[in-house]
Amino acid sequence: FTSILSLINAHPWSLFGATHQVVSACFACMDPANPAMRKSYLHIGMTIICEMGQKLPFIDLNAASMLICIPAAPVEKNASRRIHVFNAKSADLVQELQFENNRHVTAIALKISPESELLACFTVEDSCIRVWSIKQSWTSAFRMSPRVNLPVKCIQCHFTLDKEGGGGEAEE
Repeated sequence: FTSILSLINAHPWSLFGATHQVVSACFACMDPANPAMRKSYLHIGMTIICEMGQKLPFIDLNAASMLICIPAAPVEKNASRRIHVFNAKSADLVQELQFENNRHVTAIALKISPESELLACFTVEDSCIRVWSIKQSWTSAFRMSPRVNLPVKCIQCHFTLDKEGGGGEAEE
């Protein structure tokens, strides 16, 4: 696990295609069903998840709610159409966010709102910011499978460069 931490700090983008596997390995090591493994790996597993949430723009972790959002694994069917929301405390998949019209786009930046009610995502193929509601209801604990959501808002970005070729602005 220490080599994963080194990789996160030195070359974070090299993990782009393997984020799901790293998070799954951390969750497996922190499984409450295996108390011996959990005791040994809880601290390093949470450290890796927190570092990924801080250093990688395509992953976000809200420390207060312990929700972590990551794009679906690239090897998964329809992967580029989904973002997964996990509860890091229980390692449960709580929501699966889909792009409208089953579009194939790459989420390169994710951000959870401070109160863990919204998730914003920027996709480069269409220069669009999508916003999903990820607010957890009290009934979500009783669901057998994660809830699937579509974005509640899409903001098309039009980037323009100033005369010097730097900077720019986004227009809604």
